[in-house]
Amino acid sequence: TITGAMKSSPTDLLDIHAGLLPMDLLLKKICHRAVLRLYTLPKQNPVTKIAIEAFRKQNVTKMSTPLRLLPLLFNLPPPTEVETISLPNRPGHWDIPIDIQILKKEDATEIARNAPTNYKIFSDGSGHNGMVGAAAVLYKQGELRPEATIRYLSRRRQKRRWEAIRSTAQAQT
Repeated sequence: TITGAMKSSPTDLLDIHAGLLPMDLLLKKICHRAVLRLYTLPKQNPVTKIAIEAFRKQNVTKMSTPLRLLPLLFNLPPPTEVETISLPNRPGHWDIPIDIQILKKEDATEIARNAPTNYKIFSDGSGHNGMVGAAAVLYKQGELRPEATIRYLSRRRQKRRWEAIRSTAQAQT
């Protein structure tokens, strides 16, 4: 059996013992996952238009389809407001061309001093109290003062921390 329980186990606890959800919760989980998958399809996908149209017409009383009822059941926002993060297509052997190092202060200072490049960019970002911020500093070889300094601040709901860092870096170039 899938439960792995003994004959004397109470039958009403077998699903819990096996780690299975009750049927009503399992169906809701499957429906929720299906709607979210529809919502996060790329804009080029023809099904995206169908999902957006179904959301607009969800209050239709006659011949209402499950696609129109599910967003109401889960109280979901419109498909156009759901954030989709697309991943870049890269081969499996691809390696990031940037050398990222997190060192102790003394080691980082020594490596930065001895680096053979003409320019060095240092960046950092963080989030606090609903805000996200990032900063980037550009140093020219041999100069003590930075050649350029950029700061970026935004509300967290609008930007993620890495987007703030990226925006700061793009403003630098």
